[in-house]
Amino acid sequence: MSELATENHIDIPPTDIVAPNGAPLTLVVRPAREGLSESSNCVIREGVMTWGQFTQSFAAEANSDELCPSKKSQRDVDNRRLNKLDEYERRVDTSYPGVVLFVTRVETLERTEFYGETVEAVRIAADAGRLPSDGQGRLVHFGRQLIKRPELADRTIAFKLIETKTASIWEARAMIRQHFTDINVQSSKPNTSISKAFDSANVFNRMVNQLVAGGRLGDGRPYHDLISLNGVRNGVQIWNRAQLGECIKAFLGQSEKEICNTLADDDLYRAALEEVQAFMEAVFRYLPLSHIYAASNKTQAHKEALYTKALFATAIGLVGRCLSNEQLDQSRVDYSKLAELQTLPLTNLAAPDWAEFGICVPGQEGTAKIVKSCHKLIAQVLCSTCGIVIGKFIFK
Repeated sequence: MSELATENHIDIPPTDIVAPNGAPLTLVVRPAREGLSESSNCVIREGVMTWGQFTQSFAAEANSDELCPSKKSQRDVDNRRLNKLDEYERRVDTSYPGVVLFVTRVETLERTEFYGETVEAVRIAADAGRLPSDGQGRLVHFGRQLIKRPELADRTIAFKLIETKTASIWEARAMIRQHFTDINVQSSKPNTSISKAFDSANVFNRMVNQLVAGGRLGDGRPYHDLISLNGVRNGVQIWNRAQLGECIKAFLGQSEKEICNTLADDDLYRAALEEVQAFMEAVFRYLPLSHIYAASNKTQAHKEALYTKALFATAIGLVGRCLSNEQLDQSRVDYSKLAELQTLPLTNLAAPDWAEFGICVPGQEGTAKIVKSCHKLIAQVLCSTCGIVIGKFIFK
């Protein structure tokens, strides 16, 4: 048993994961240098292989219903992950990140210099132990795709190949588990707002992006002065992008998935975008935006107001839907009723009105806390104030 296995007291299963096709794999790689290779006996190489090579020469670790969780080095490949990859695969502009593969031994066949870079031809024996540390979902997904579309076999995926130099891949389990944790847990994932802001393939995200990019307030300022696209709000921004998205979903009366399906048609998309633009133009016209612009302490002003809250953003979307439903026989919705919003103390969450309506709970020293999940109640109050018929969906 290797020094690595003895040191970590690994209980090695009787069999190892080897090449599913029973054949050796030859690859062209470039030697890599990282902290892992400098601090251990591992040798790291990088390169590109085809989907065919990947799926024929590597196998995913068994799920927990087959392999005891105490012996696993990976998370299970479940249908939720695979369904997301299947959905992504429907696009024509797919591009997958590289995978990380641990292998017990790699044989160097040839090494040469090419334009000042070292390039190697290496071979992985059929019986060499192996396991993906990052990429199991892609491995299973590619295999399923190739059954239906074998012509994709020559598509490529980048890889990092880590040679453990252990007798069994299971002996390197501690290292593989740590690598999995470093990639999936220790790394900081982007927040929801910035992820959606960068996603133009999703119909709903594209609508929100176009609204923010093209919208202008009455004084000419762009909407992105009001909406934080990266989730980090500056002094005058009232909502983040995710909150604006909730407002639009409430206005359209559909989930994100339903909106994407309904508005896949370009004409329907343009018509819906025009409706949303008209609605948001009215909302921003009648909200007390000057309050936060004029405040000496903008952070405090944002904290103390009702209209800056996520629940209000959803509520005003519901109000817009009620008003739109009220005027179904009109070719264009008249949003002038929203002018009555200016009669409400929207800048002061601690105003007695909101406590009377059950929207907030008074605190100490003139403060108040908004009641959880009260967006429908806020919508009812706003509709009543503006003389808008409250839709039955509000009460569901």
